[in-house]
Amino acid sequence: MSETNSTIVMGVDAGGSKTKAVLASVDGVLSEGLAGPGNHQGPGGFEAALTEIQRSMEACLTAGSFHLEDVAYTILGVAGADFPEDYVRINHALSSWFGDRPFTVVNDAEIALMAGSRTGVGIVTVLGTATNVFGINSAGKRLGVGGLGFPFGDLGGAIDLVPRVLHCAFRSAEGRGPKTRLESAILEALDLPDVHALRRTMYFSEHPEEYQRLAPLVFLVAQAGDRVAQDVLIEMGTKAGESAGACARGLEMVDGPVEMVLSGSLWTGPGPYLVDAFTLNVHRYAPAAVVRPSPLEPVAGAIRLAWERLDAAVNWERMLPTLKLLAVGSPEGTG
Repeated sequence: MSETNSTIVMGVDAGGSKTKAVLASVDGVLSEGLAGPGNHQGPGGFEAALTEIQRSMEACLTAGSFHLEDVAYTILGVAGADFPEDYVRINHALSSWFGDRPFTVVNDAEIALMAGSRTGVGIVTVLGTATNVFGINSAGKRLGVGGLGFPFGDLGGAIDLVPRVLHCAFRSAEGRGPKTRLESAILEALDLPDVHALRRTMYFSEHPEEYQRLAPLVFLVAQAGDRVAQDVLIEMGTKAGESAGACARGLEMVDGPVEMVLSGSLWTGPGPYLVDAFTLNVHRYAPAAVVRPSPLEPVAGAIRLAWERLDAAVNWERMLPTLKLLAVGSPEGTG
């Protein structure tokens, strides 16, 4: 076996709902480790996020019976790594864990792009717990659009979708807006008798992030023909498409067949409303854009970047079949 084939790298995807670490060689995935949310901007704060990131890596090493010394390079894609100050703080905190072992922290949108792009050039739009847009053009210029939340111009992810769903349900129940099946679907999902009980449960809840699990309901209700649910998804797809289009314009990628990668759990929801609205609005900026879902989980992009940092002669296209455990929706995978 050549040195490249025997080299082990680690990729980490630290997101708003979970953290996943993966060890891999060019022959495929060696082990995985899962932990809780790794976004320091979440309700747990910095120390809790750092603990979960470390737990995921420790679990991954243990599962494969490896030691950190066996890992040639680690790339961590971290949600919430948005400003230089974030990188300084995260790098300082992780340095004691890694010791002399090399690692690099990037924003989680970058690893999502690397997981979904064939060439490493293009734009990714993430819709998961939150939203983010990130692109790299052929000259190597990098640009992020959004990723900081609704007050900063974003609209996307479960943190925005669920409040809109609840908003529509209350307006429906109280006669302040059009009737929607979201009202009954939410009550059934939460096992509550009426909207009054829902109001009290939400008002006194100490963990409002728990309501993000309601996000899949809007897709099911929309598929059943509910106009309100359809409009909610169309609005989110429209805003996401505008963000991706703005990124394409900023990178001067509007004239050619720019690759538009879709990454995140919301894109996998059933029905055409979200993706179709996104595609329509992207094409208003970049008519030749090619929109497609990422075939791999974002953590695969961290593995790809680790190989690049090692300057290893690895053919990414040929390596893709070895990462089948990281395919989006794979029954064999854990993501």
